[in-house]
Amino acid sequence: MGRVSLRQIALRRAVRRVRFFSALVCLEVGGFLPQNSMGVCGVPGVSATSLLFLCARQALRDLLQNRYLRMGRVPLPKSRDWGWRVLDDLPDHHWRVFMRMSRAAYAHLKQLLSEQAAEGTPPRRRRPSIPLDVQYKVALFRLGHYGNSAGVVYASNMFGLSCGAVVSCTNMFVRRVRRLADKQIVWPDAERRKELADYAWSTFGFRGCIGSVDGTTVPLAYAPSYQPWTFWDRHDRYSMHLLLACDHDRTILSVTLGFTGAAGDPLVQRHAEWQRQPGRHFAPLEYLLGDKGMHRTARVVCPYKGNAALTTENVNFNFQLARLRVIAEHVIGILKGRWMSLLGLRCQITTEKDFKAAMDWIIACCVLHNICNSVGDDDAEVVDGTSDSTEDVSPASQTAEETRERVKQDVLAFMRATGEFKG
Repeated sequence: MGRVSLRQIALRRAVRRVRFFSALVCLEVGGFLPQNSMGVCGVPGVSATSLLFLCARQALRDLLQNRYLRMGRVPLPKSRDWGWRVLDDLPDHHWRVFMRMSRAAYAHLKQLLSEQAAEGTPPRRRRPSIPLDVQYKVALFRLGHYGNSAGVVYASNMFGLSCGAVVSCTNMFVRRVRRLADKQIVWPDAERRKELADYAWSTFGFRGCIGSVDGTTVPLAYAPSYQPWTFWDRHDRYSMHLLLACDHDRTILSVTLGFTGAAGDPLVQRHAEWQRQPGRHFAPLEYLLGDKGMHRTARVVCPYKGNAALTTENVNFNFQLARLRVIAEHVIGILKGRWMSLLGLRCQITTEKDFKAAMDWIIACCVLHNICNSVGDDDAEVVDGTSDSTEDVSPASQTAEETRERVKQDVLAFMRATGEFKG
């Protein structure tokens, strides 16, 4: 069930009272009930039922005319000086601390959002009470901070807004940035994939490698009330699963969401778009690199595990694979280091709608990562992005074995030619 405010509960009760007493008045007028007149409070000859009906109707009218259930609230002292004026005058370093991106990246983001608004529905005639620039800054402040700093009350005090305005600004910004995903998170075309494959082949010896893939979890700050047992992961916390595919330039190519933290990387991988339709995403001999937690297929090359990883050739192959595949872990570390709300997502998941809103929040952070990466804004804090997935124990197909063997021979030949092979 969705959340219901106290005012809505009071309205429902008032409506029920009005309906009840109006039914009693109808029964009295029809002669089905005796009319008990009362001569108190200066209203002689008026029945008690009619008086109660009038009181209930007046109470309902008062509730409908007032926005809040409790009137006479004490206003909180707030100031807009910092968020509306001081923030823009801060040096670039301090600006980055609060907005989590450079001024150039922020200007590029505003341009993209304005172009999106021009392509979509026309804006409302009434001007917003809060300037769009301030709304964007409020949302970026919340997306880029972790813990109490990302809370609604903290942001409302920083920008001199009400808590409801902070929530509205954040939701509006997340929705608008989420709509940029179709243009910012895109799979590379054939020409771009060839450039990526040539880089991997000339630098590391991986012929046909266009990127890497890795999974991580996004912890939740609050326990979900919507099927909470499905969110409990092996780290004893509530979380959501996130699977990212990226290229060698740390650009996110694909985001796979919709699974809770209890799901493993192989399960999420099977539902990834590039895994379900490999013909549309890969040319012959093209593939991604994965860690030991990914399921090995013809399109995902993983390292050797167990006793097979102890041979000299496989040790060298695993070492070279880790050098290139670590980019996926860098992407996760940069993503969570810049948009630190992903270290503890402050979303209360009580309905399926809340779950979709949490996914939109995560996708918005991925879109902002690509926007910053596109303008060269790579000066971000980095958290530990090391994969914490368990080893995949499901057997691989014969095609997967042949693909890894072919890739291994190419890599070993490259390492021997460059003198990197250690035997």
